[in-house]
Amino acid sequence: MQHLRLGEKFISSALTSQRDPTTIASMTPIFHRLLVIALLCFLSGCSPYGFGMSQLQLNGETEKLSENYHHRVTEAVGEKLSLVNAQVSEPATIPGGSMLSPRRWFVCVRGQDLTTGGPLSAIVLLHESRPASAKVFTRAPLCDDLKYQPLSPS
Repeated sequence: MQHLRLGEKFISSALTSQRDPTTIASMTPIFHRLLVIALLCFLSGCSPYGFGMSQLQLNGETEKLSENYHHRVTEAVGEKLSLVNAQVSEPATIPGGSMLSPRRWFVCVRGQDLTTGGPLSAIVLLHESRPASAKVFTRAPLCDDLKYQPLSPS
């Protein structure tokens, strides 16, 4: 209730151009806190470590990883890259589609381009209730630090 009164006093003093030094002085800590929060949000977006607003995750849950994810991965990338000598990473998580959705599982697949034979990487999102979806890249930095094992086509 006191903050409401201070806000009313602050607005009325601003409109009437009368300055009450006690009102402005009492509002200063609030403005400082808001400024610090805004500055932290701004700086987090500039971080090279990926701690921007797109990484904000308010939901602590993680989607369930299906037991047959190898089969789902093979189906998702089978038409996009050659599975001969392909490797699949261990499952890892990324933030959900929004800050309120649960974290999602993904794997990376290293294989060869079907037409040129060049190396390709695919990031496969393993959705809990939908088919797996794959995006193919010539280089995928998200996949660099993961541990791989041979992918056995099923």
